[in-house]
Amino acid sequence: MRNVFMLLGCMSVLFAFSACQGDKQAEGDDFIITINYELGMHCTGFDFEYCCVLPPYNSIQAQVIKRGKGREKPQLMDAFDPADPTILIDKETGKRYRLKYTFDDNTFSEGSKMVYWNAPYDINRNGNTNEGGESVANAYWNHLYIYKDLEGSNPGKTSEDAKKIFVGGPDLQVPQDAGPSGQGMSGYLRNATDKGTVVFTKSPVLDNVPIVLTNPGIWEALGLPLTPFYDSEMGGKDLKVVTEQNIQPFQIARVTLVDAETDEPVINASTGKPASFIGTEPIDVPNCNNCHGTENANEAFPDVWEMVQTEKKYWKSIGASDWYADLKGTAISILAIHDRKHGTTFTAKYNGEATSNRLGRSSVLCQKCHADNVIGVLGSATVVHKNGRVEVHDASRIDLGLPDGTPVDLLDPNNPNTPEDGTVIPPLTEAIHYAHQKVRPLPDAEGRTGACQGCHPAHRFDRSMDAYPITADGQNAFAKGDNRDAAGGCYVGRDVHSNPNKDKDGCET
Repeated sequence: MRNVFMLLGCMSVLFAFSACQGDKQAEGDDFIITINYELGMHCTGFDFEYCCVLPPYNSIQAQVIKRGKGREKPQLMDAFDPADPTILIDKETGKRYRLKYTFDDNTFSEGSKMVYWNAPYDINRNGNTNEGGESVANAYWNHLYIYKDLEGSNPGKTSEDAKKIFVGGPDLQVPQDAGPSGQGMSGYLRNATDKGTVVFTKSPVLDNVPIVLTNPGIWEALGLPLTPFYDSEMGGKDLKVVTEQNIQPFQIARVTLVDAETDEPVINASTGKPASFIGTEPIDVPNCNNCHGTENANEAFPDVWEMVQTEKKYWKSIGASDWYADLKGTAISILAIHDRKHGTTFTAKYNGEATSNRLGRSSVLCQKCHADNVIGVLGSATVVHKNGRVEVHDASRIDLGLPDGTPVDLLDPNNPNTPEDGTVIPPLTEAIHYAHQKVRPLPDAEGRTGACQGCHPAHRFDRSMDAYPITADGQNAFAKGDNRDAAGGCYVGRDVHSNPNKDKDGCET
């Protein structure tokens, strides 16, 4: 009986303590913010003067939960002010908040971290790249359009091209250091509303194909031009001094709940600290230069290798780091080999003596010819032979910045590798992966390809290059071993087969 009374006494103390805790919590609210980037590791370059395979595009997507008190259920904070979707409204109390977002030590991109808005592109093909907005940053998104807003509204129920407001066009240009929706590297998240964030694109058989960029009710900052470089390391410097050691592949996004009127952080009752949370923004640079910046990928093309060496020598002569010079040479290698293999004329006007516009043309944007579901280009261009010329045509007019009937590009009619009349150019992912797996699979000792982790980004948060999956001269670092022993990065170290105990955990994978 004595034990029973002792147990009841202890329970009374616990209930009293719990009640005190409940009273303490009742003095204020607690909020949790979950932060997500839905596309995984984003693989992109940062100097788009010569070419671009993928544009910069990192998003912050967040949800806010108000914790329940006692037996109360938690509340998903998805209510917003229709007149200002950056205002979060507590449905229970009517209080108004905002979600302020930043990136730690990463407040800008263009300039000492990126060449995107300053990379000229002749969108309307009139030969003048000095017109307002004629840049790669605007040209990349000309296949996306709206009619009224970012909710997929089409008041006129039309599909007329003249009524489409295309992204990057004169009426919807992308601001510097901002994403296609206009949000910058810091600011307030906006609610995607009950319709979601929706833009349109065209396909060869359908118009007004909706592209849902963010699902309904999510708080977002879309398509931000994030780089893997810190302000403290690159701010105020010349971009060309950047080195591979500057790459910080996992950036930190920070979202803080603030009062909508005062902009002061909201304090969580249980901790006495601001309701501020962090999320990971994966952003990294691929390893193209390990092959294309060396003799590895260029050995079969002596004239291309000579161009690459000329390019690297020029950039080093004006103070560029070895890595930056390699990247510039890499771009020339990729474009020149493409010319040799497919009849394009990307490097036909290349001038190794020039001090500006060395390529002699606008940057090459792969998706202007190749379909690519990653950025919503749903149709490829077609090769057309006529009157002794070979042209590439956007038959479905997916690129709304291109004047109707104007060729996307010209091919060399004298190159035996120029595609036949009527050839539909393959989708980008098929073209890139097929070519690399066929020519350079980079097998390990068991014959398993190492090209995935060798080509795709593999830099690590600790910045160590130990056990990196590809060597400086473009060989598989594990050619005599097991690909899964690589230390980490975009592909490796992410699955059960990569765990350090894989050969002694009983499964022997």
